[in-house]
This record gives sequence, structure tokens and C-alpha cells, in this order.
Amino acid sequence: MLTELRTSSWSTRRSINILRLDLLTQGAIGNKWYKLRDNLATLAGQRVLTFGGAYSNHLYAFAVMAEQYRIEAIAVIRGEQPGGNRVLRVASRFGMQMHFVSRADYRRRHDPGYQTELVGSLGADAVLPEGGSNLAAVLGCKPIAAVVNRACGRAPTIAVSVGTGATFAGIVAGAEVDQPVLGVCVVNDPETSARVAQWCRAAGERGLPLLLPAISRYAQPADNTLDFILQVFAESGIVLDPVYNGPVLERLLCGDLADTAAAADDLVFVHTGGLTGAWGMRERFMRVGDRRVVARYLAQVRAISRRTGLCGNPLPKTAAL
Repeated sequence: MLTELRTSSWSTRRSINILRLDLLTQGAIGNKWYKLRDNLATLAGQRVLTFGGAYSNHLYAFAVMAEQYRIEAIAVIRGEQPGGNRVLRVASRFGMQMHFVSRADYRRRHDPGYQTELVGSLGADAVLPEGGSNLAAVLGCKPIAAVVNRACGRAPTIAVSVGTGATFAGIVAGAEVDQPVLGVCVVNDPETSARVAQWCRAAGERGLPLLLPAISRYAQPADNTLDFILQVFAESGIVLDPVYNGPVLERLLCGDLADTAAAADDLVFVHTGGLTGAWGMRERFMRVGDRRVVARYLAQVRAISRRTGLCGNPLPKTAAL
């Protein structure tokens, strides 16, 4: 679904087209459907361990999709168990087993020795990387570029937020030859560029990748970013999350990228979903914005998330947010 966002006085651009993966793939799953489907198909019937934060869209999507593939999902979660967490409640209702670890231990998640230790103690058959990010995920994301181009003809530029870089690399590999793809990082990870370059080569790079570094700390948006998200919602009904899509779209429309050559083109921004991050910042939204707007915003997050499922199948009522 391609939506035109018409801006007002808060942007130098008059409009921008947005590919709504948050709606196209049934709610909060978004790009995770593309990243996980091939991975989970190869792991069907096994006990699979993966990693994420308490409001992780990856864990949410993994729990929902694992049920479809008869996978016993195990989550290693950063930090203490939070009270009243809607995301983990839904994941639990889908059968996800949760193992909370300290932040120090969580930083060891890429250590093969630590993974082997967890596999043994938790009885897992396999490990899926944090975010589901590997070459299978990259290849799974290649069709996103075709979805963009079918919706609007060849897009002059495709823009997307970048976490691990798997979705970005997949879009680069699936783009038309020499089609610019702009990736805007949300994580200050010095290894992102090398990882993305390796994935692009392995997946058969076709587009022209332009990867821009992050300018703020991951999952710590400024108050003006939260206000931007609420303003976009109030004017257009488009729901952006505060971790990935909100901060990046703000940079494209109002920030340091607003007057660059890349931003001046008729680019298509890929909304990757990730709406679960909104629940972790409910109180901050309430402090920044009008409570009535915030209430409507969170209600819409909940409504979209209720539609989460595969092939149009809604969530069971018992698993609704």
C-alpha cells in the first residue's frame, strides 16, 4: 500500500510517498515477515532460540510466525522482566518461552560459546540471530523493492531505516539496476557498513546503496521526534514507531537530510512496521503530546497490531493486545 503524506509548515518538502509494510504484511510484523519466512521454513518443527529487547518487534513477529511453522520459540530477553508489557503478553500467548538475562550477559549474544551454553541450558535445537538478520533474511527482503516499483513505477530513490542492515541489503539486491537505495542508520554500530557490503555482494547487488550513519542513540528519540510522530499521525493517520521509522522520516523531512540531493528527489520511504516500540514509550508520549492525540495514536497501534497474522488470518482473540 502506497500512501502519500502531504506535509505542512513543518517540512520543506510538500509530500512524500510511503510504502506501508505495517499494513501490507498484516500489522506490527512489517518487514519481519520478509526477514523471517525463509529462516523459519528451514527451522520448522524445531525448538529455536533468538534474542531481543522487551519491546522487540522481532520477538513479537517471531512468536506469531513460529506458531505457523510449528516452531517452539525461545526468547533470550535483555534486562529484567517488565511489568504490564503488552508485547511480551502477546508473545507468551503464542507460546513463546522467555528467558531474561542481565544486560552484561546480553552483550555476549554473538559469542558462539555463550550461544552453545544457552542452547544446552534451554534445550534449543537452533539459534536465530538477533533481528533474524542473516543472508536468508536479506534474500527474503529482495521482493520489497519490487513491491515499491510495482506501486509507483521505478522509484527515483527508495529510502529505509537501517538496524542490522538486512532489510536495506535485501532492497539493494532487489532494486532495479543502478536504482538508488538510501539507508539511514538508527544504530551506532561501526560494523554495519562492512556487514551490509558483504550481504549485498552475496545477494547480488543491483541498486546503488547509500548508507548514512546514525546521529542519535538507538531507541532514545528526542522529544521533538515524538512530537513529530504525533503531528504526522494527527494530520494523516499514519502511525510511525519511535525507534525506526519515526526518527528516520523526521530526518528526511525536517532534519539534516531535508535539503540534501537525496531528499530532494521523489523518493519512496519504506515503513517497515516495528510498532511494538511505541508501547515502551507510552509515558514519554504522554509527557510530550496532547493526551487525546496520544490516546488515539496508541489505539491505532493496538488496532493495527490486532490485525497481525499471516495470509490475512487475524490474531486469535486471546492474543489481542
